[in-house]
Parts: sequence; C-alpha cells; structure tokens
Amino acid sequence: MPGIDGEQLFRRIEREWPHLASRVVTMTAERPTRGFLGRHDGAPVPILHKPFTSEHLEEVIASVIARDDREVRVESVADGF
Repeated sequence: MPGIDGEQLFRRIEREWPHLASRVVTMTAERPTRGFLGRHDGAPVPILHKPFTSEHLEEVIASVIARDDREVRVESVADGF
C-alpha cells in the first residue's frame, strides 16, 4: 500500500473505527515487526502469510466472524438482553 503499511492501517482503524478493529485480517509477504503483535483488546489479529490458499483464507475469515459473533452475544448478555 503506498504511503502506509499494514500496522499503520490497523492502528488507524483502531483509532477511527474501533468497532471494526476486531474484524481485521492482516496479509503480508514479510514477517510482522516485533512491535506489531497484531492485537486488539487482547485478542490476536490474524496474520496471513503470503502465499496462502483460498481455503486458509476462508478458515481465517470464518474464525473472525465466529469470534465477532461471540463478542456480540457477550455484550448483549452484559447489557441485560
């Protein structure tokens, strides 16, 4: 991405759209820096290392959706719904 790397993009999403940060999947051809652990609210942010298969991508997306669904249910219970 010209002018911004994945970690910078993720940090911007955390700042400007925090409700979307749990849905981020990072893709890279390089190893992430030690400073970027890929975490949001204590939960790991999935990192796909290129090249990856479409099956692996589907698995990661399904796990992010499932985690997001669990978080929504927990929030609903905590709010008394």
